[in-house]
Amino acid sequence: MKLLVSVRNAHEAEIALQAGVDIIDLKEPDNGPLGSVSPDEMERVARLLNNRQPLSLALGELHDAPPALSPDLSQLDQVSYAKIGLAQCEPLCDWRTSWNSWANQLPPSTEPVAVAYADYQSCNAPRLEEVADLARTSNCRVFLIDTHTKRLGNTFAHVGCDELMTLVRDLQSDSIQVALAGSLKYPDLSQIAKISPDIVAVRGAVCKKNDRQGQLCPTRLKNFQAALGVASGLI
Repeated sequence: MKLLVSVRNAHEAEIALQAGVDIIDLKEPDNGPLGSVSPDEMERVARLLNNRQPLSLALGELHDAPPALSPDLSQLDQVSYAKIGLAQCEPLCDWRTSWNSWANQLPPSTEPVAVAYADYQSCNAPRLEEVADLARTSNCRVFLIDTHTKRLGNTFAHVGCDELMTLVRDLQSDSIQVALAGSLKYPDLSQIAKISPDIVAVRGAVCKKNDRQGQLCPTRLKNFQAALGVASGLI
């Protein structure tokens, strides 16, 4: 299982880079579960990484997005993955068309990520199975399970381990990588290992005081990497 760590600026990206994190994800927690950073911060992080590690970029919610991508992203070939949430999209009959339109605007070097919220009912997002179907029909190669409303608990508070395992296995059998996120912490590692996603995505667990809006902590990051390595060895 690869480790993805979300960072909010170049300083935190440097910490993640020095730790050897597999994928560095850039987002601003103050702006929501998939809050985007400023174009200037995005460029600073991209320059820092200089293609040394894959860069993932959060771009907010599809419902709130402008009709076209900013020129900054369309010209930024250092971004390996881009993701946009589907909160408030379930009532919209054309959300799949809108998502595909967004994905088709990405640079050829950037993979779109299909994002499903485990707490989809709390944010009027499509069900996990609907987003999985979108990934299959759109030839999307990466699928993320996350939570939208953090105060309602982590992913396992909304979806059972067996259900997640079945979904992950089905997607992997279709050659779609699965990233598991949603306020995951140390006690969840045994269930995570059982599910065996391709990528484990965290922020709060590796920040000071377990607070996703706090500062990335090098010691907590090192400890989580070690614990994930032990869990991976149990698969």
